[in-house]
Formats: sequence, structure tokens, C-alpha cells
Amino acid sequence: MKNTKKITIFVLSTLLLCSLLLGCVVIPEEYTKGVRPDSDYPDDDMPIMDDAIVYFSEGGDEEITIKYGVSDDLDDVVDFYKDHFEDNDIVLTDESDKSTKYTAEGIYQDFMFEIRVTKPSGEHEEKQFVTTVKVVIEFVDVPEATVEPEQSSLEDDIIGFWRQESFEDADGKVSALEYGIAYEYLPDGTLNLYINFEFITAVEWAVVDDSSFVVSYDDGTEDLVNATFERRSGQDYLIYVDSDGTLVFFLDTFENYEADGDAQPTPQSSDEQLAASIADVTWYYVHYKDVDGQIVSTYTGELIYYSDGTLEDTFDGETLYGNWYVQDGWLYCDYSDDTSSSWVVEFKLEGGTRFLYYYSSEAPAYWLYSDDPSGESTVPTSPTIFTTDADIITFITDVTWHELYYLYADGSTEPMTEVALIFSPDGTFEETFDGVFSRGTWYVEDGFLYLFYTESEESYYYPVFIEQDTVSESYYLYFGDLEEGYEGCNWIFTTYEP
Repeated sequence: MKNTKKITIFVLSTLLLCSLLLGCVVIPEEYTKGVRPDSDYPDDDMPIMDDAIVYFSEGGDEEITIKYGVSDDLDDVVDFYKDHFEDNDIVLTDESDKSTKYTAEGIYQDFMFEIRVTKPSGEHEEKQFVTTVKVVIEFVDVPEATVEPEQSSLEDDIIGFWRQESFEDADGKVSALEYGIAYEYLPDGTLNLYINFEFITAVEWAVVDDSSFVVSYDDGTEDLVNATFERRSGQDYLIYVDSDGTLVFFLDTFENYEADGDAQPTPQSSDEQLAASIADVTWYYVHYKDVDGQIVSTYTGELIYYSDGTLEDTFDGETLYGNWYVQDGWLYCDYSDDTSSSWVVEFKLEGGTRFLYYYSSEAPAYWLYSDDPSGESTVPTSPTIFTTDADIITFITDVTWHELYYLYADGSTEPMTEVALIFSPDGTFEETFDGVFSRGTWYVEDGFLYLFYTESEESYYYPVFIEQDTVSESYYLYFGDLEEGYEGCNWIFTTYEP
């Protein structure tokens, strides 16, 4: 007994001395041989890297957490999981990729997951591993399908009218959208597309599996889309991931979509666009100018053209009522005293005030009105500039715009590649760029022109305005350059072929 005690004390003393003098550290066995992951861990659906050592595992039926280490670099581990997500069409709800840490969250099969890849930080981890990984699995209840076996749950859930609320680009930047974009999925495989609160076109869609479907366009191209559904504040949301990024939709009805939309439907013809520019504005009389350029009358007057087709015309204290309409670019008015008139109208902008010119057969004589009740606005003397959405839409359509030149901020110019653009009232456009033909859809909002190309699925937007040269009677369309360092530069198109 005495000898055994002496030997034990000697061994313990030797180990202690080794630790103090030589820095010996005893590595726990779980960091060298590893532990067995919980038997419910979904290794097939969320794999662990080869040669990994799992040094921590905890959980049960509802949630499992594991930690493991590898000798691979952090970038290699990140690529391993990114490839797994892509190969299995796994939709991520959050992702962050930095030089020292990568995190990813998502939903797959019957569980939610969170993955965290980092450089080792603990005493034992730093000695044993190059990279450590933490995986948290939370199992969720998946309701049993109530549809026929050949019918997927996605096909049922996606049927309906979905309005787009936001857009997340490839860099993770989320932008709110108020452009009236909506997607309507019908049971017969038709997908109706809406832009600016207006129906644009119908394409086809078909379910591929429980989490994806394909959209087929008229030009023969297809887009594979991944979809998940969420419930937020009592509202159904569709998370729509296509080749361009993440689009967040919420369920709506078409009636509410029309009633609640801030934007009005895009007029379908030039006449309707002209009428929309005139309607529901009080126009105040400024003066009359004769064919010799002399102002020969100054009275008081107000004009209101209501959107229901009625009008009020008060001139020098007398008010006439009647009806009005626009046809072939002319404004026609029928008054309550059985008289009528017809005019060609023109808009100009000066200092934020809109001016309305009425030309008759005696042009260049005209009657001039403005939307400024003070009567103190400066009457335009410079080339006419159109900046409002209604004016731009009116003058941009049904003409061919030819490239003129690129205008730098200092006034110098540079020739452009041969370009021709035609904007149709139905919201479609055609472009010929250096001999290559393209097509797409367009709309104007807040002074910006938005272009969506059908074949390439590319999209662009530019600040725009239109200038009228009253001498040559030509129009110029300005596309603002938004690239950093090119502030104040514009691509300029004209209605005459250079």
C-alpha cells in the first residue's frame, strides 16, 4: 500500500512538472477522436465535410446543434456549403459572407437551419483545427398534403394575385417597389404580368417540384424560379427567387390592387395620354397673342376639364358648361350655349409652372393658360422642356427616336452608336442598337424611364426629359447618365434622323 501511494504521487508530480515546465496541454478526447452526432441529425440533407471531427453534439427531436472542425481553409468550407445549396436548390433566408466569418440561414425539407463558419477561437479549437463549423437544425412540422398525389402543394399555394413589395439585388440590398408590378397565377398555367398597375402580357408557368416552377416566355426563353411562403403580420408572402435576385410578394386581390394603387393605369393611346395631362387641373388665363406676336387682350378666365368628360369654362365673369374629348391630337369642346371649338394644345414648363397653349387654324396665334393662380409666373421664352410623367409619356410615344450624340457636362459632344427607339402606347418598345434588334416593356415614373428587355431579361432606368425646339419643331429626348463621375451628362435622341 505504501509503495503504491508513492508511485501515484510520483506520476502526478511528474505530469504537473511537465505541464509547468514544458507547457504540455492535455487535449480532450472529443477534439482528437470526436463524438457521434445525434442520430436524428439530417446528414444526407445537411452534410458534414469529409475528415471533419465533430467535437460537440446536443439536441433531440426538435433541435440539434453540432460543432466540428476541419483542416481546410475557411474559403473551402464556404464553397462546400454554397455548392450544396446550389445543387439542391436550397433557398436561403439570410446570408453573410465576410473574410473571417460566413453565416447562412434557410429552410429545407422538414427543418430550418443556421450555419456558422469561422476561424477557431477556443483554446483547443485553435490547436486542432484551421476552420470550425457550427450547424443548428430546428425541425418543423410539415402538414400532410391534402391534394391529389399528382398535384404539388406549390401549385395550390401560388394560385392567386401577388403584388410585388420589394426587391433584393445580388448584393443583398433590399429596395421597396411602388411601380405597381404584380403577377397573377391562374390554374390553367397562364401567368399575367402587370407593370405600373396595368396589364402587360400573359406567359406560361408550370410546377417543377414542391419548391420550384418554370416561367416560359413568348421568345422561347425560360426562367427557373424557387419559391417559399411566409406569414407576416397575418399576411401571406411569396418569396420569389429567380435568376436576377429575390422578389418579395404579398397576396392581394385584383380589386384592391386597382383601388389602392397610387399610380394610375398607363393610358393606352396618345389621345388618352393627352387627355390625362389636361384633366382635373384648374387652368388660369394668362393672355392672347395674335399672329403678329402682339398681346391684344388681357381678361380673367379659368378652365377645368374633368376626367368624366365635363368642363367648366369661366371667361371674363361668364361661365359655360359642356363636354370635351380628345381625338387625333385635337381637343374638342361642346358648350351649353350650343357652340363648339377645337384646338391643338401644347404644354410648356417654366420655373415649375405648366403652361397650356391653344392653337387654332390661325396659328401661330394662341390663347395661353397656366396652372399658377397668381398670374406672376414667367411666360416661357426658352425651348420648351417637358419633365412631368404625363408630358413625357405623351411625347415619347408613336415616334422613332434616333441617336444624336452624347452630351458631356461641359457642353462637348461625342458621336453615339447607331440607335433607334420606338415606344408604343401599349407599354412595349423596340430598339435597334448597332444593327441588333431588341424589344421589351417600358414605363415612366417620377421622371425616370424604366426599360425591361424581353430577350436578355436586362433592365435599365434613366432620368429623362424632353425638349422641343420651337424653330425646327423637332423634339429631343435626354437620357441622364447615372454613372459616378458622369454627373450632368446625357445621351440625346431626336425625332429627325440625323
